[in-house]
Amino acid sequence: MIQVRFENDWQRSSVKVYMFEDGDRPRSFYTKGGEEMHRATEGEQLKDEDILFARIPEDALQAFAEALAGRGIKTDNDHKIAGTLEATKYHLEDMRKLAKVSQ
Repeated sequence: MIQVRFENDWQRSSVKVYMFEDGDRPRSFYTKGGEEMHRATEGEQLKDEDILFARIPEDALQAFAEALAGRGIKTDNDHKIAGTLEATKYHLEDMRKLAKVSQ
């Protein structure tokens, strides 16, 4: 299973992004924006330059998230919000019927 981890880099006002497969030990890291793979060896001292997927400036995170959404990539949270909004819509319709409010 592919996992993504973020780590704040306060010195550079950016976020370090690590992407790796965690099915087997040792982990396999996607590096250099996904162009390469680094399979860690047992006991290896990992360095950022060996396992870093990307570094994203803090002020670019929102644009990155919007670009993902623009590609139709939704998170579990997006689906939960959509379900909650749908349930709220039907609840309000039911309340209107009970209160005999015309639309």
